[in-house]
Amino acid sequence: MKIVCQSYWLSLLLGTVGTIAVVIIWYELKNAANASHVLVGGLLIVWMLAFCMEAYRRSSCFAHQVTQVNRQLAAEIAHRHQVELSLRQSEERLQLALEAAEEGWWDWDLKTNQVFRSRQYLQLLGYEASEFLDTIDPWRNAIHPDDVAFRTEQLMAHLQNDAIPYTCEYRVRHKAGNWVWISDYGRVVERNRANEPLRMAGTVRDISDRKHAELALRESERKYRQLIDHLNVGFVVYSSDRRVLQCNSIAYDWLGLFIEQMAGQGGQAAGYSCLREDGTTMPVDEYPVNQVFSTLAPLTNSVFGIDRQGVPPVWLMVTAFPEFDPQHQLKQVGVTLLDISQLKQAEAELRRQAEVMEHALSGISSLDAAGRYRYVNQTY
Repeated sequence: MKIVCQSYWLSLLLGTVGTIAVVIIWYELKNAANASHVLVGGLLIVWMLAFCMEAYRRSSCFAHQVTQVNRQLAAEIAHRHQVELSLRQSEERLQLALEAAEEGWWDWDLKTNQVFRSRQYLQLLGYEASEFLDTIDPWRNAIHPDDVAFRTEQLMAHLQNDAIPYTCEYRVRHKAGNWVWISDYGRVVERNRANEPLRMAGTVRDISDRKHAELALRESERKYRQLIDHLNVGFVVYSSDRRVLQCNSIAYDWLGLFIEQMAGQGGQAAGYSCLREDGTTMPVDEYPVNQVFSTLAPLTNSVFGIDRQGVPPVWLMVTAFPEFDPQHQLKQVGVTLLDISQLKQAEAELRRQAEVMEHALSGISSLDAAGRYRYVNQTY
């Protein structure tokens, strides 16, 4: 706009000067007596008029061009303003999203080794911006010694190859002295022509609560495993696709590899067979766990034997029950096993003794407290 105003005043000045010059020349010609003077004066008037017209034309053309340039500049300024506004709004949305997710972000310049850390980033460790140097060294020194090697390995792998993601969970010392578990994610955002990393950016998030929960869960599972391993009852859990999910040591001692075959996995185990109570071989579809898979109903106090060649069979009482997910789909099948081999041996011994007594040469009888016969053998 300033340039357009200058062009307008320049045109006005040239027009004014030209007009004054024509008036002066005309006045001189009017008083001149010599014809040659009149001719020269007329030529000067014509020249001045032509000069003024050309100057006005050029100034008008220049003013038009300047107007076009001003319009283009105004449009570019408006566009840049809109871009800056959009960028600012985008940054504000990103900041709000990171705050809502309780995440901080960082930007590492590998050429200068300087790191910009957001306010949320530093708050994870209890620091203010003025308390933490903007280099990589303070962060490296804060990492737990047991996690340094793993974190460095993950970082170097990504710096050398973008296809390998950098995502790492490790411990960092808080300003108060305790250890904070964080999830660190980042990627290289700029490389030079030699494919060397120049800049890397990413986010960090406090995952201490999740890690503590995981540690508590592992400790609970360890205690649970220790408990079921010391039970005198076998315990096996099968997945819905009949894989063994869990098995305590006593069940494995009784069943060995036959655990898999009980659910129809892998065929018949060499040297193992399943027995009915009468001693005959039990078909696979009669195996207790397979009955539960077939009927989706619990099975209680079913007795079967495991015949292991070369050793006496193990007689087990089994209870198997299905478990369903919220959609009423089969989730898993639990099986408990109780060794009743001694009971079976005692029953066999009783039967043997009863048979001996029944065929004894002497008469044998048994009376109750009222003097009534409870038992008499054939001889009696």
